[in-house]
Amino acid sequence: MTQKPTIKIDGVEINQTTPYIDYDTWAASPLTKALNDRLDAAILAEREACAKVCDEMERGAEGAECCKWPTPADCAAAIRARGEKK
Repeated sequence: MTQKPTIKIDGVEINQTTPYIDYDTWAASPLTKALNDRLDAAILAEREACAKVCDEMERGAEGAECCKWPTPADCAAAIRARGEKK
């Protein structure tokens, strides 16, 4: 009989016959927290990159009368505000 592969994640053994993984255990695991932290950092970096593009647009539009509301600065502020924790 061949043994089915087993892996261990944060002390929980998982193999092909594991019926389920307890959600609370999974959510509280250091691996899950680390992945969430990395994801949050990536989202923040992307949002900041978008805001920097708007900042560049604002600098390019200074002195031009073509831009009414919303200005690129308004766009940058709105993008950054989406990332603020309440």
